[in-house]
Formats: sequence, structure tokens, C-alpha cells
Amino acid sequence: MAAFGAWDMSTKTFTASNVLVGSSVVGGKLDSVEGTVLSRTGMSFVVGNGWIAHPDIASTGGPMGFSPQVTVTVGTGTMVTAQGQTGAYTVQDISVGQHVQVSGTFAQPSSNPTPGMNPTPSTSLDATAGSVQLIATQVAGTVTAAGTGRIG
Repeated sequence: MAAFGAWDMSTKTFTASNVLVGSSVVGGKLDSVEGTVLSRTGMSFVVGNGWIAHPDIASTGGPMGFSPQVTVTVGTGTMVTAQGQTGAYTVQDISVGQHVQVSGTFAQPSSNPTPGMNPTPSTSLDATAGSVQLIATQVAGTVTAAGTGRIG
């Protein structure tokens, strides 16, 4: 279980805004990747600059790593949630530019070309029976001109 929220020092209470349990917890029981959606076609999308986690250290050579691109496959059985939000979400809510945390099963590497070294990481994650959490995507830039009205 993992809980995210705010600690109130005066009352010594923790108010959770997001609670993850079971396979939704990174590195829990499923493989996972966290990154930004670079492209999407149908029921698959590419996550860029992915931080990957494997719960099974023995078969993957290590619990965490990095991959420049991971192709993710989703389906009707994929649970979709949004960080800090309630409501019903589906795989159709996943869009290019969205920061995501995806849990599923990495395809097994086809070979280990260098004995004694970590296996070649897979670049394919099957999340058809897994989950996708939509995470607030941060944007930074410079305002060069502002129109009338309110921004907020």
C-alpha cells in the first residue's frame, strides 16, 4: 500500500488524497513504467523516458532502470485512474503529452547477449490486465503575451 496526501502538524493527522494498493503500487506485483506518452495508435502508446520497475529481480537482473521508449498495450481490462481525482476513466482518456504510471507485464527479453550482465530490457509492456494512472503533467515556459480574461 502507498498513500499520498498531507500531514497536519497541529492535529497530527494525515489526510490521504490518493491511496494505492495491490498491483497499483509501483514494484508491487507487476512490472511498471512511468513516463510521458509520446504517441498513440489505437490500443497502444509509446512512453518516453520511462522509469521502469520489476518486482522479480532474479529474472530481470535488477529492480529498476531506464528505457528511452516503451510500447504499452492496453485493453478493456485495463484499469485507469487519475492521481488525486475521483471518477470513471477509461483507456480513451490516455493522450499524448500525459504523464502516466503503467503497471503490467514486460515481454521477456529474447536473449542475454552478454553472459553475467543484466538481460536486455524489454521495450514492450502488456497492460491489458494491468492499470494506468494519469499523473498531473507539469509544464514550464515563459509567457510572452497575455490576452484578456483570466488565466487560472
